[in-house]
Amino acid sequence: MAKFILRRLLYSIPTVFGITIASFSLVHMAPGDPVQLLVFGAGGLDPDEIARLRSQLGLDQPILIQYLNWLSKLMRFDLGTSFFANQPVSLMVFQRMGNTLQLTIVSLTLSLLVGIPLGIVAALNAGSVWDHVSRLIAVLGSAIPQFWLGILCILVFSLWLRVLPAGSMYTLSTGGTDVIDRLKHLILPAVVLSTTSIAIFSRFIRAETLEVLHQDYIRTANAKGLSTKVVVTRHVAKNALIPIITLLGGSLERLFGGAVVIETIFSWPGMGRMGFDAAMQRDYPVLMGLIVISSILVVVGYLIADIAYAWVDPRIKHS
Repeated sequence: MAKFILRRLLYSIPTVFGITIASFSLVHMAPGDPVQLLVFGAGGLDPDEIARLRSQLGLDQPILIQYLNWLSKLMRFDLGTSFFANQPVSLMVFQRMGNTLQLTIVSLTLSLLVGIPLGIVAALNAGSVWDHVSRLIAVLGSAIPQFWLGILCILVFSLWLRVLPAGSMYTLSTGGTDVIDRLKHLILPAVVLSTTSIAIFSRFIRAETLEVLHQDYIRTANAKGLSTKVVVTRHVAKNALIPIITLLGGSLERLFGGAVVIETIFSWPGMGRMGFDAAMQRDYPVLMGLIVISSILVVVGYLIADIAYAWVDPRIKHS
């Protein structure tokens, strides 16, 4: 196992390295110029000042030199300094990471608590109304864009019914100390962010449960006279849930990607919204810092999923 972990960590280095090359190139090839945006915000500068600013930010050099300079800083665990906020990117990410993790962890928990039972119930009642409802929910969860669903939820629950807040993490008058108020602000973004994962988990669990139900050991358990509850909890669910671990690594990628849209719609002060603002401002250091952090988290998520998969299923051996 130790060799497997070490090998995966070594493999992840060129993966992250390749991601940085592709991302750095795409970010710098995107339309827009951060210097022009800075000049516009400053009310306009003469050409000499613009050239000095461009040289100060290192944007007057070839893109390869810019990447090597950025990479050398990254090797020293320096993500650079934001063009607009003039703050270290690592500090900005650290300030926002907790908010994004709070949203993604709650969304992942909702996905598991809703998607797994939904898939198991659908499989145990294959062909019934419950099965059709579950499959309809899975299709809608995969097909409906999260940005559209988020706007719809704001219209219904915030503007029409007025039962939940429309955005942010807490009401300013509470100072963020009211737990109930913070939970109310968390409900809509967490639910909307979890919809895609719920659909994926439910469909996957349904298929796995149906496959397990046709195994010989399930027929043996039924022949022994075991109750349906015992067969389902000790044999069916236990074996059907093992492959779900593989999906958890990919769930982190989906949740972090979806957080960009959800945090922007609900004004959630997390890494996703910071990334959106940085993209609009062409704040290259912030964008690259977020890409590196997100890539590392995704790689670690897949590594943990592989390790956990082998741990819960002794039949799996890492070679």
